[in-house]
Amino acid sequence: MKKVFLTLALVLTTVVASAQWYVGGGLGFSKSEDALKNKTTTFNLMPEVGYKFNDKWAVGGNILIDWTKDVQTQYGIAPYVRYTVLTAGEFSIYADGVAEFSIVKPEEGDNGSIWGIGVRPGVSYNIDENWTVAAHVGFLGYYDAKDCVIKNLNNSESFFGFNLANNLSLSLYYNF
Repeated sequence: MKKVFLTLALVLTTVVASAQWYVGGGLGFSKSEDALKNKTTTFNLMPEVGYKFNDKWAVGGNILIDWTKDVQTQYGIAPYVRYTVLTAGEFSIYADGVAEFSIVKPEEGDNGSIWGIGVRPGVSYNIDENWTVAAHVGFLGYYDAKDCVIKNLNNSESFFGFNLANNLSLSLYYNF
């Protein structure tokens, strides 16, 4: 039993020694006006924490907070597994396998939920050994928002496919 315990401790120490924690996230703000001159103001806050196992694999998660003035507030979580496809110097191209679940609280009416699963492609640039800037562009997968006042990526109750137009996010990470 001692040999098994010592072996597991050695493996865990090796994995932890080669891994790296990172924290960061993104902020968002938008103002829009539709054809009927209805104005919408939205703020987003997306804190994030992750753990790099090596140069290719990482796991992490976002907390999603989205507030649309006079319309709704959305709270959620989005855990992910990240695989780095290509690294060239300080640039990297990666894909996040992500699952998301959010509670939507409209100003009027009943609460709803949004859930989704899919892949988010992204690129990153290491500014130095501690700072990284990253961008996610698009989403390939499925979202369901059937019981929400405000709908998801394509203003529909559900979405399956690739969406490049409505899904850009920028983040800044601090690597420990």
